[in-house]
Amino acid sequence: MSLKSLAIAVVLAALAFTPVKTAFAQADGPKAVTIALIDYQRLLRESKGMQDAAKQINAKGKELETVIKNRQKELQAAETELKRQRTVLSTEAFQKRRADFEKDVAEFNRLQKRSADQITAANQQSLKAADQQIFISAQEIAKANNITLILRRSNVYMAAEAMDITDNVLAELDKKMPTLKLNFK
Repeated sequence: MSLKSLAIAVVLAALAFTPVKTAFAQADGPKAVTIALIDYQRLLRESKGMQDAAKQINAKGKELETVIKNRQKELQAAETELKRQRTVLSTEAFQKRRADFEKDVAEFNRLQKRSADQITAANQQSLKAADQQIFISAQEIAKANNITLILRRSNVYMAAEAMDITDNVLAELDKKMPTLKLNFK
């Protein structure tokens, strides 16, 4: 069990034996602890901004896939032509063309890597932007509703549906981030 899992288990065990609203001493008097839950994966799946990002990523992926397939066909044709010319060309001329072909293959491999890196970077960019906005939206809802602790639903074994504020966070998230402009590098 990882340290993070152990820490979560300890917190959840402590929460299991603590009523949802408890009082604790502060300088300004007792204050209630109010716990809420969010379904983080649902927010990522259903938010308008992340759906927009997914469309952009899919479109860019298809575009890059087309470029790669076309280049791959060109290389296959060049390889076939090179094999055909092997018997016609001198050894020196064949070696030069083979070296040029190998350079083209190496460039093709770099193109594939760059394309994969672009998609990965765009995914990370969208997740980072969504995570920041989810935090801000959840924080605003927590402040407005005097919620002192928000947990991810995936870390909670069982909870009352009334504790779930995912719909509220989703509505706020969609207002603040209806689209998400990605930069493909």
